[in-house]
Amino acid sequence: MTAERLLIPMIQALRKATKSDEPLDILLSDTLVQAAFEAKCLGLFWESFLPFGCPIPETTTSSSWTLLAQDLYLHEPILRKALVALALANIGKRDNKQGMRDTGLRIYGKALCGMRVALLNPSQVNYDGILVATKIMSLFEMFHGDDRQDKVAQARAWLDHVKGEIALFLGRGPKGCASGVSHRMFRDGRAIMVLPSIYRRKKSILSSPAWKHIPWSLVPKSATDSLVDILVDIPIVLEKWDDLQGETNLGKKQRLQEALLQTCWKYDRDLLAWFTSFGPVKVAEDFDYNAQISTKDIARAHTLNLYWTTCLILYNVMCRAAVSQTELPARIDPLICCRHIARSLPIFLKKSSGWWGLSVALFPMGMALRFLATKKDSEEYSRIRGFIDHETQGFHLSQFLSSSRRNTSALLLHNVQGIF
Repeated sequence: MTAERLLIPMIQALRKATKSDEPLDILLSDTLVQAAFEAKCLGLFWESFLPFGCPIPETTTSSSWTLLAQDLYLHEPILRKALVALALANIGKRDNKQGMRDTGLRIYGKALCGMRVALLNPSQVNYDGILVATKIMSLFEMFHGDDRQDKVAQARAWLDHVKGEIALFLGRGPKGCASGVSHRMFRDGRAIMVLPSIYRRKKSILSSPAWKHIPWSLVPKSATDSLVDILVDIPIVLEKWDDLQGETNLGKKQRLQEALLQTCWKYDRDLLAWFTSFGPVKVAEDFDYNAQISTKDIARAHTLNLYWTTCLILYNVMCRAAVSQTELPARIDPLICCRHIARSLPIFLKKSSGWWGLSVALFPMGMALRFLATKKDSEEYSRIRGFIDHETQGFHLSQFLSSSRRNTSALLLHNVQGIF
């Protein structure tokens, strides 16, 4: 079967999905058919994925890959397949076109096969396009990896891609991430790559001095980079808490408790200093859906959500480790962090924020819901659940969150000893 015969049904479905009178009559060579189809498909994808269809400032996380994908996809077949697969699946899901979603899934399967071969080839594994393709594959699992037969497969597959991304960077080493595509992708993905360590509650390799400093030996750190420096240390706090809970000797237990609180206060000081220097604009208590916001506003809100999520995990440990709640200032309150996250969600779930807004809202939303699981009568829990259950955009995340809750080994909402 020729490429033209394979692509014509997708082109016809795409014409219907876009509700456009623009002709897609392509009667040239197979190569031109494919190129025209991909250009049309990807144009629609970026329009719906990016906030307002515009590039995201690279001063925030999860932004650089969107620019690099557009630059590199013509030169890397695996990246091209992964991107087209995600584009088709997104458009099909948006317009309720199951045929397009099925085609996207088939192309995604081919991209996975190509990735498996590439990872075994020393000359191919270091291609820059492979790094970007790994990020896109994790997004495919997030939005389209739901499996009716295996309810935990989606979260597990997503986490496998994140672990794969970490392995690719470890293979390049800190010096290999100091410039070019490697540097942009590394700083872009650090906040997500720390999640496996948060799940395992073990210190992350990314918190080592080499990984914190060498990749920035040639370029200065942004405010977001400095914040993620604190976030990658958070698994240390969780590991220390588990050590405390497992200790039975009262004398050792007291020393571990004091050491844990000292560590927590150190990170609290770092977070306060960051917040003061960042000078963020207050997130409105009731966001106006009709308010005019820019891509910079959305990127800034995303950085703030990373801040509140870091505080949420840290403050939850501090509240449990403290001898008495009265010894903690009122601001050390995980519920306050959840409140800020809940208030910000309309910014990311607004249709104009695109699928990108959904992707970056997942981590803060998941962590907030984990903490609020025992506070289901709270306003914060009701607000977040309301967005997930009743907003069209929030519904796209509900299946992934459900898969995460069921997956005890690859869990966004993992719970050990009551703390995440």
